[in-house]
Amino acid sequence: MKTYPSKVDKWAWIMVALVIASFAVPSIIIGSWWWALAGIPFGAYILYALLSIRYTIHGDTLTVQDCFKSVDYPIANIKSVQKTWSILASPASSFDRIAIKFDPKKRPATFFQYEISPRDRDAFIADLLAVNPAIQVLPAKK
Repeated sequence: MKTYPSKVDKWAWIMVALVIASFAVPSIIIGSWWWALAGIPFGAYILYALLSIRYTIHGDTLTVQDCFKSVDYPIANIKSVQKTWSILASPASSFDRIAIKFDPKKRPATFFQYEISPRDRDAFIADLLAVNPAIQVLPAKK
């Protein structure tokens, strides 16, 4: 079993800082520390959401853990992987992603392509290939 944390881009850290500042600055202006304390749960939740995204390969299954949920995908159903840069909504804290395409006959019911952002994309792809050597590695797409 191997776990890959999601890569976290600078924009994500900036977002956390902006949320914290949106509570801290008014508390300084108003002179009330209660307002600053109200921002702690929001900042903590965003930090947890960013840092809890993980991708685990165990046996022939890829598990994607995203905040409070975990979903398993059979690696045998993966048709291709491709490094990409994308802003699509997905369980990823970075725009440096891997697009995973599933076999159309075996794909999960709701989608054909899934994007994730493991910190070490090359090692992650190598581990997927070790389980399913039939996966096509497509050239990177920007």
